[in-house]
Amino acid sequence: MVPSKIINPRPMVLALIALLAGILISSLNFAVVEISLAILSVIGVILFFSLKKTKKFALSLSVLVIVFLTGMISFNIVTDRYDSFTSDFGEGIVSGVVTNVKSTDGGYEFSLEKVRFNDEEVNSNASVSSYEFATVGSEIVFYGKLEKYEINPASYYIKKMRVNMLYKAEVINIIEISKGNLSLAPTIRNTVKDYLNESTLKSTSPIFYAMFFGDSDYINEEVINEFRLTGLAHIFAVSGLHIGVLSLFLIKLLEKLKANNVLKLIVTAIILFLYCALCEFSPSVLRATIMVLCYLLADIFGRKKDRFSVMCTAAFLILLFNPYAIFEISFQMSFAAIFGIILYSKSIKQKLKFLPDWISSSCAMSIAVNITLLPFMLYYFGYASVVFLAVNLLLLPILSLLYILAFFSVIIGLIIPYAYYLTFVVSMVMYIMVLVNSLFANISITGINIQIGLALMIIYLAAVISSSRFVLIPKKTKRAVGGIFSSVALLLFIFI
Repeated sequence: MVPSKIINPRPMVLALIALLAGILISSLNFAVVEISLAILSVIGVILFFSLKKTKKFALSLSVLVIVFLTGMISFNIVTDRYDSFTSDFGEGIVSGVVTNVKSTDGGYEFSLEKVRFNDEEVNSNASVSSYEFATVGSEIVFYGKLEKYEINPASYYIKKMRVNMLYKAEVINIIEISKGNLSLAPTIRNTVKDYLNESTLKSTSPIFYAMFFGDSDYINEEVINEFRLTGLAHIFAVSGLHIGVLSLFLIKLLEKLKANNVLKLIVTAIILFLYCALCEFSPSVLRATIMVLCYLLADIFGRKKDRFSVMCTAAFLILLFNPYAIFEISFQMSFAAIFGIILYSKSIKQKLKFLPDWISSSCAMSIAVNITLLPFMLYYFGYASVVFLAVNLLLLPILSLLYILAFFSVIIGLIIPYAYYLTFVVSMVMYIMVLVNSLFANISITGINIQIGLALMIIYLAAVISSSRFVLIPKKTKRAVGGIFSSVALLLFIFI
């Protein structure tokens, strides 16, 4: 029997597809008219199978066309804004306030805000290579060369556009280093970093800093590689795990204080968006924050909570204001992870119902996430962990608890003198977790080393989506489609 609908339609899913199509077509910058018509035709076919009423179809198609054009316009606006900046200032006197410092092979790399060139405001942050050290909060004045990053959809520096770091500079001669005035977000990050350095073990301080703000630059490269080998490196990118734990704590606390749904939404939104600012509005943090706030809005209006629609709403809003986010690895992997949970965690948990509930839930979530993350891991890093299930089951609950304990112990320690002992105890437990993770990482076979191409990744994802419960075709047809995709993927893997 042929189903009346091929897909289970959701307005935000279709809106996201239309927005993505507009962004991607604008990024290609060729054959715009022909490709646009093709995309619109596909959307029309999807709507034809999904919607029955002609008026509803016409209205829906009109809205999607507007969204599609909005995606194209949004991408061009952001691109034009970047292009409007001076290509290269050349050599001259550069000044700015240091917000971040990290060691490099040839010296140091600074992040500067309030950048000026020959005493004129640049309206952008800058990354500076220097032979001389400067502390965070210092104002540095030097003679050097200021150049614009080459940023395009395929650029390694794509994330620098998000943090308004459009320029790089090389110090030729330092003129002066003096005390500067940091803006609020870098001041808070630096205060927390100093406190962690004083109150925790030296090896765990950068781990906690990464868990708080998503900045893993200070972590020993060997430690990062070991967490990658075990599939736990995601704890260093502030994401759904961190926002979920924090928001759950806040909501439970507000419920204890008898706060109503509106007050819960307002307080949670303020705190989470302040946290987003501290994490430089990374895609993973924004995605998790928007999803939490959508759930709270659903409680206020008494609406059903549909995770798929909420996920698409988060992606839509992020891409609407920052269309270049689609090209960031963190954006792709963050949404791939939550997509896997939505697609497969429920069905996997049902198959593991013979296990205790907390074990089946943890296993289902870990397996579901890794199903959709696998092609991204192999495409970008050429590696995927095979011990992720055991490590996530054993260590992830403890690391989640350590995150919340460290988070609030830092807040208490910054307010109450001598309370840093609380943070030190948490750091001791973290040290043990790092050792246990290292043991897993040094098992002879911890993962697979295969580099795949873009075509193979797309085919894999198409197979995953077509086999999900959101595609309303018979199971036999799904198996046939899955077999076709698998055969094509195998041929690509062998011959390309």
